[in-house]
Formats: sequence, C-alpha cells, structure tokens
Amino acid sequence: MAGITASRIGGVCGLIIGLLFIAGGFWLRGLAQREQATLIETTGTIVDAVTHADRTDGNNTISYAPVIEILVNGDRTRFNGAYDTSRLSNGNVVVVRYDPKNVSASAHVVDAFEGLLPLAMFGMGGFAIITGLGELINVRRWFRRA
Repeated sequence: MAGITASRIGGVCGLIIGLLFIAGGFWLRGLAQREQATLIETTGTIVDAVTHADRTDGNNTISYAPVIEILVNGDRTRFNGAYDTSRLSNGNVVVVRYDPKNVSASAHVVDAFEGLLPLAMFGMGGFAIITGLGELINVRRWFRRA
C-alpha cells in the first residue's frame, strides 16, 4: 500500500481547490441569474459626475462617481454609480438594473463582464481538478521509458 506522499497531498488539494472554484462559479452565475430575473434592466445616460478627494496617509486620491439618469414610469430618476479613479464621459449609455419598489437604493450599473467571471472560475476549477487527478493517478509514470 502506498503511503501518503507530497504528490498525493497535492493531488487532493488540487481536487478540493478545483471543486471550490467550480462551486463559486455556479454561485456567481446563480446570483446574476436571480438578479436578471427579479430586477428591471434598462439603459441610463451619464449626465454628470460626483468628485471625492481622499487625503489619507499623505496621498491625494480623487475618485469619481457617475450621475446616471434613467426613465422609471416616464419620470427621470438620477442615482450615483460606484466611485472609480477614472471619470466616465457625459452622454455615455450604460446598462442599469433596479428594483421598481426602491429605485434609488437598488439601481446599479451592470458590469460589462458579468458573465466572464463564472466562466473563468469554471476554467480554473477544471484545470485544478485535472491537475489534481493527474497527481493522484501519477500520469508521469506512463511517459517514463522502461
């Protein structure tokens, strides 16, 4: 019976990490699907920006939050987007999701790469699982010359 080796421990760790990545990918995909099913999606226009200066630790960092205008039941509604170090141009059109019961608190800009992160997690998880299985079944021995 083979003992516990570093290769086997690495293989088990690879399997566990791979399964965690895949589970995280399913969780993120489920969050996005629930949001798409329950929130209203529309387009909004950037009409202004709010500036915030942070002067902690001697650094002077300026952040900008876009002011986005959307139409809700024929009324124009504005909300602030997330702060970032780059300022978005006025007139840019963005995709927005909101809850019609509480527009100002729930409205947010949809990330353009929303579906990419779960796919990346599936890919990394699959790679970790394949690598872990390769360590567990010792694939390298098949390629050694006798």
